[in-house]
Amino acid sequence: MTAKKLPLVLLLLLSLLTTFGCVQHKTFSKFSHRYHRERYSLSDENLRSLSFYSSTDILGKGVDPQNPGGEERVFALSKETPGLLVEAGPDFLRVSFRKGGVGALFLADSTKEHYDFYYLATEVEGGGFQKLEDVKDGVLRLDGVEFKILAGSSAHLVVDWKELTDLFETLSVRLEGRTQ
Repeated sequence: MTAKKLPLVLLLLLSLLTTFGCVQHKTFSKFSHRYHRERYSLSDENLRSLSFYSSTDILGKGVDPQNPGGEERVFALSKETPGLLVEAGPDFLRVSFRKGGVGALFLADSTKEHYDFYYLATEVEGGGFQKLEDVKDGVLRLDGVEFKILAGSSAHLVVDWKELTDLFETLSVRLEGRTQ
């Protein structure tokens, strides 16, 4: 199999596993910075109790300008793969989808007035993060490794709706209004 066909084969396998796999069907909700995280004052500890998912499959091919003929690296993430929070910042969440993984970065889109969801993001030179779909070269920089994203560059974080509502119930959040 040629190196050029490998990413297409992996994407096909991901699609088949997602479509025909023995996966429990869940109802997913986009995870919002303001509506979920701020409104309910979710702490890092609360966020660590949730399983996060990507809204779509993501597939990327390793980019190494120093070693063009070297070993090919692949970034593949099925939307059915649960991830756990490994780091939280004021407007980003880093979620690991494999044991020991550094975690993919998701950045809240603060340009949206009401629905600022967490979109797949990349580390940028000089520090900071940027939504991947806004990056001209479409390259995901993850812990010093670069991946050209072939599918899923506009992915965002979703959570299992039941798991999220169960968390809200345990928080006993009092919304606006009098109780008596």
